[in-house]
Amino acid sequence: MESNVLRQLGATTAWPMFPMYEWLLDVDAKSGKSAPMLATAWSLEPDGASYRFQLRKGVKFHGDWGEFSAQDFQAAVAEKTRPDAGGQSVLYWRQVLDKVDVVSPNEVVLRLKRPDSQFLDYVSAAVPGSEIFSKAALDKLGDPTPQSGPLPGTAPYQLDRKSTRLNSSHP
Repeated sequence: MESNVLRQLGATTAWPMFPMYEWLLDVDAKSGKSAPMLATAWSLEPDGASYRFQLRKGVKFHGDWGEFSAQDFQAAVAEKTRPDAGGQSVLYWRQVLDKVDVVSPNEVVLRLKRPDSQFLDYVSAAVPGSEIFSKAALDKLGDPTPQSGPLPGTAPYQLDRKSTRLNSSHP
């Protein structure tokens, strides 16, 4: 892997980093339907083109980078749609997303430019590119480098910065 910058990764180049990150939604292995992950609940708004997400409380980022909130998700979306972003889902996000409204630390509304039946896949583990990272770490550390390692996530594994291997953060 040549980059630790999530906005530059495609499907196969992001695989080594999956154990470190979570998404708003997971995909149920049996039914293929959306399942809770960092979002505990979601609903389609009355406009038929926006989605409201209730976010899980108490989720900590690796390395004491704080607790996951709506601002972290908003930062992840801003990163994936930057002009220099080159990841797999960048064009989709630029075509579909109008804006992210932060309602509270644990609630966001994603306003789409038009209804889109694939959108829930793009905020889930089904499609690489929507991994959630710590905004505080990005603000303080800037873009990750191969030497610095990736930005902190919330999943069960984190990078052991001394040996550059993945270690479980759970007992």
